[in-house]
Amino acid sequence: MKRLTPVYAALILLACAGLAYAQPDPPSASAPELSRWPIRARLPARETPPDADLFRGEVSLGEGRARLSLRGVAGSETLVGRVRRRAAAGVTHYSGRLYPLAESAGAVGRLAGETRAAEAGVAFELHLDSSRARVHGRIGLRAFESLPAATQRTIVLVHGAWVDARSWEPFKRRLELAGYRVLAPEWPGLGTSRAGDHGPREIVAHYERIVRALPEPPLLIGHSFGGLWVQMLLDRGLGAAGVAIDSAPPQGVLLRGKAILANLPALRAAPFADVLTMSLDDFRYGFVNRLEPAAQVAAYERYVVPTTARVFRLGARLKVKVDYANTARAPLLLIGGGDDRTVTKEMVRANFAKYRDALADLPPAERPPVALREFRGRSHWIIAEPGWEEVADTALRWCEGWLEPALARAPRR
Repeated sequence: MKRLTPVYAALILLACAGLAYAQPDPPSASAPELSRWPIRARLPARETPPDADLFRGEVSLGEGRARLSLRGVAGSETLVGRVRRRAAAGVTHYSGRLYPLAESAGAVGRLAGETRAAEAGVAFELHLDSSRARVHGRIGLRAFESLPAATQRTIVLVHGAWVDARSWEPFKRRLELAGYRVLAPEWPGLGTSRAGDHGPREIVAHYERIVRALPEPPLLIGHSFGGLWVQMLLDRGLGAAGVAIDSAPPQGVLLRGKAILANLPALRAAPFADVLTMSLDDFRYGFVNRLEPAAQVAAYERYVVPTTARVFRLGARLKVKVDYANTARAPLLLIGGGDDRTVTKEMVRANFAKYRDALADLPPAERPPVALREFRGRSHWIIAEPGWEEVADTALRWCEGWLEPALARAPRR
C-alpha cells in the first residue's frame, strides 16, 4: 500500500481547513504563452499566524506537460504529468494525470485548470489520490491583482456603527484573492465633524449612489447596521444578492435579551448628542466578548471610531423599513452569531421570520430566496474574530449561487 507522504498530509489538512491561492507572475510582452505559476498555501488564521505558509511551490505548464513542485514545512514533493490543452473564447483549459517524479508508481492524482487570455488570470484544482485518503484540494484561484477590472465581479462591503471600513480588512483581502473587485466605502462624514449630519436616510442614499454607478449589480455584504443598509438596498432593487451579518433590526424586529443592555448606552445618549463614542467596556461587552482581553484592547484601538447618533434615535429608527413581501428583491442570506450580545441570534431569527411569513402565501417559484445561517459561539465581531474565514466563505459561496442568473436579468449600464 502506498505511504502517505508529508506533502499529501499537508494537502489533506489544507482541503479541510482552508484554501490556497495562486499568485501568477506579472505578465509581460515577452512572456511565453505557457509559464510557471507560484503557489502559496496556508491554513486559516485561527490555526496558524495569518501569514504562515503551509507550503510553497509552483505549477509549470509546457507544451503537453505539467510539473508541480511543492516545498512545505513537512517535506517536499515533485509531481509530473502530461496535460491536454484546449483553447476556447480566450480561455485555455488544461487537464492531465500526475505522477511522482521519483517513483515508478501509477498516477496519484490529476491537475485541472485554466489560463485566461494574455495570462490575465489562472485557476487550478489539484485532485490527489493516496493510500489513505482522497484529496480534492483547490490550489489555485484567479489572482485579483492580474485580472482586468472589466472582467471582475464587484462586491460592496458595508460596515456598521462604531467602526470604519478597516473592520473589513481580513474579509476584503480574502474576497480579493478569490478574484473579486472589492469596495468598502465608509459612511458619509465618518471621522469628521460632519458625521452627526447623517442618519439612516443619508447613509443608505450614499451607498445607493455608489451601487447605481457600477456597470453591473454587485454582491452586497453588510455587518451590523451595514446589514440593515444592505436589506434596504435590496428592497430598492439593487444588488445581485446580499448578505446581512448580525444585522441591526428593521422595523418590526425588537431588541431582545442581552441586546437591550448592549445597546442601552447609545440609545440613552443619542437624543442629547450628534456624535457618540463607544467605551472600551461597552465594546468588550457588546462586540468582542469572545476575544482575550489583550485582543479586545487591540481591536478597540484599531477599529473603533465615533459614530453618528442619528442612527440610534427612536424617530429615525421607526423610519427604517423594508418591504418583507417585496418579490422584486434579490436573494438575501441572514447570518447570526450564537454568542452575539448586540444583535442576538433570536433577533436574526425574527428578522428571517418576517421575510418567510410575508412570502408564505406565494407559490415557491415567486418567492425571492431568503436563508438563515447561524454560527455557534460567535460574537458581534464575527467578521474579524477567529473563524471569520468560515463566515466569509459561506457568504461568498451563497452569493455566487445567485450571481450569474441575476446578472443575466440585469440591464447593462
